[in-house]
Amino acid sequence: MDFAFLNKLPDVRGYLVITDGGAVVKSEGDLANKESMVNPVLKMLACQSTMPDGKTANLSVHYTDYMLTISRNGKYVFVVKRGFTAS
Repeated sequence: MDFAFLNKLPDVRGYLVITDGGAVVKSEGDLANKESMVNPVLKMLACQSTMPDGKTANLSVHYTDYMLTISRNGKYVFVVKRGFTAS
């Protein structure tokens, strides 16, 4: 599967694509080779309520100058690091 669409998101600094089993499928930018993020991300998603279909979940974690957007869709978990300016 081609994940190039993730590079087209506004202010993207990097991304991880993870399977539900925890394997890293693709990583780029600031999140390249950040396998250490896999377990914390999957634990956060496990604590969050999911949509009725049980396959879709979204979570945003905001820091001072960036945010992580975490989305589960089907068999993949997408972690995208994006620039963020607090107002």
